[in-house]
Amino acid sequence: DILFIVDEVICGFGRLGEWWGSNVYGLEPDLVSAAKGLTSGYVPMSACIISEKVWQALREGSSQYGPFAHGYTYSGHPVGAAAALANLDIIEGEGLVANAAEVGAYF
Repeated sequence: DILFIVDEVICGFGRLGEWWGSNVYGLEPDLVSAAKGLTSGYVPMSACIISEKVWQALREGSSQYGPFAHGYTYSGHPVGAAAALANLDIIEGEGLVANAAEVGAYF
């Protein structure tokens, strides 16, 4: 099996009128990398969204330590998490994805 990975750092978080650029083209990735737009660039933060297929492989292959045994220097930083949650609230609350879909044709 070959995994299909999309990088949504530029096109993610509603910039193309859909939450993910891959949605615009009807793609179903196994992994999605997302960053900058998660906090609108105010705080360094990124995410990797995985499919059920990838999750099962991680879970089954990591029985001794758990699927996320290896952390990173900035994993789960509370300031990054707070900025991401606030930013997602703004994107949803102000209807920015729908707005991008509406005015995107002008650009």
